[in-house]
Amino acid sequence: MKCEIIRDLLPLSGEGLCSEESEKLIAEHIRECENCRLLYEKIPETETEKPSVPNEEETFKKVNHKFKKMSVKMWIIGILLTAILGCVGYLSFGQITKMQGTRSFETIAQSFEVRKIARYIAEGDFDSYVDSISDGFITDLFKNQDYEKLSKDIYKQTLSETFEKSYGNTKVKNINVTTVYGQMYAKDSYVADSTAEIKFENGQTLLIDFVKNVDGKYISSSPAYFYEADNDEKKFYNALDIANWHEILPLGITEKLILSESTTDMYARRFREEYRETVLDGKKAFLNNGFTVNNAYFSRSRLDADKKMFYYDFTMETADDKGTAVMTTRIYYDYLGLYPPEKDSIKIYPDNCTADLENALYNFFG
Repeated sequence: MKCEIIRDLLPLSGEGLCSEESEKLIAEHIRECENCRLLYEKIPETETEKPSVPNEEETFKKVNHKFKKMSVKMWIIGILLTAILGCVGYLSFGQITKMQGTRSFETIAQSFEVRKIARYIAEGDFDSYVDSISDGFITDLFKNQDYEKLSKDIYKQTLSETFEKSYGNTKVKNINVTTVYGQMYAKDSYVADSTAEIKFENGQTLLIDFVKNVDGKYISSSPAYFYEADNDEKKFYNALDIANWHEILPLGITEKLILSESTTDMYARRFREEYRETVLDGKKAFLNNGFTVNNAYFSRSRLDADKKMFYYDFTMETADDKGTAVMTTRIYYDYLGLYPPEKDSIKIYPDNCTADLENALYNFFG
């Protein structure tokens, strides 16, 4: 056989890949061919490595270690899944029942939205704040876009000025928002109610309540009453309330105070501080002279574009022992309270009453 063929088979023989017939041919050839025999002897035989037999004890330890690690992971996953399912269940229960004091997916989403609005207040960004709060009452209050823009400009300016006086010398430390379901006027009516707590570095705290209006935006309100404007912080609260509610007084309350025979300062505190004593004296004098107030009506808030001020149209029905008289006038207000009406805005419509009643009506507000 030719040497070339044998030399091609030699590497395969060394690796043990040749058949029995090929091995016989190679053996016969190298007995006669010195050159091929030398090549054959130079090719080392490949020894097949025997697989090592693993130690049973070490194998068991490794398997046991892996099993323990897997068990710990499963416990952790189980705890996490239980916690997640518990939270989802709790939030789903709150979302369905909306029970007072509960939380839900809605309250969580609202907390994020309220935090954003509270951040506008905390940073004194009242352009963004006024543009983000509900327009539900402005739609009823003003008839055109020019009035709406003017009203917002007044709110922004007032809020900015009062905030600067109250919190302008400090920085925000943190903002906390809590949202739960709270009961509204109806017995079984609950809405998501948020409270934002803005803490400042100097120790001041600003608490503001938020509730979503029918237009999907938020209305904020303060824990301070609108007529208690005795310091800078309360003045800011007053400005905040007007920007949201557009009213300095809830309709019905002041009417009742006027109709009552009480001469306490609760009625007078609806007015700006510098006019309160005069207004209270006017009502006292009216009642002390034996005149009565039968009905009193405040209109919805309106805007005087020329004066850039808000006002109420006011009507009051009165009587003495001879007849009756109706007074109409216009009462302006700002975040500090009501202004007594100007004398030339007071109109008296007598019906068989005495001149004393007419004169008393002109001086009813001092």
